[in-house]
Amino acid sequence: MIHLVICLSLLNVLNSGGTNALEFKASDTCIEISNKFRDQYINEIKQDLINSFNLDVSNYSEYNSHDDTQKLYQDLDSSDKRTSSLTDMFVGEYYGVKFVYINKNQTEGYIVFKDKNGNNRMEKVIKTEKRWIKVDTRVVKSVPPYEFDYRGFFCL
Repeated sequence: MIHLVICLSLLNVLNSGGTNALEFKASDTCIEISNKFRDQYINEIKQDLINSFNLDVSNYSEYNSHDDTQKLYQDLDSSDKRTSSLTDMFVGEYYGVKFVYINKNQTEGYIVFKDKNGNNRMEKVIKTEKRWIKVDTRVVKSVPPYEFDYRGFFCL
């Protein structure tokens, strides 16, 4: 019981004035710079992947596993349970994001990403009657990219 009273007292001291002392709001400049470096990092990975497979994605819609999952559901008809079988393929260890390219008629596509060893990986996927499935995987030896350290952007 005494631990609870001490803990609550400590929280009250930290939260004096109605704001949480553990909370901070990054400045707009910090957020802008962080987003710029993040976008540059992701774009470098994407270009490396596209170049290593000589992939022509001009007739494909592009999505990435971190920012565009909701858009992917909307474009592929979110009521269609097959879409979750596609997004289930986003699970795993990889650098940056997984890029998803779906052809205009929404029957096939590619998932390209840097695997946990830094190799470039391309998985061809097709839509069946019940779900999306992988039908082919290609791997190109590569080196891991530098690790993007988001912690460097904690500023006020």
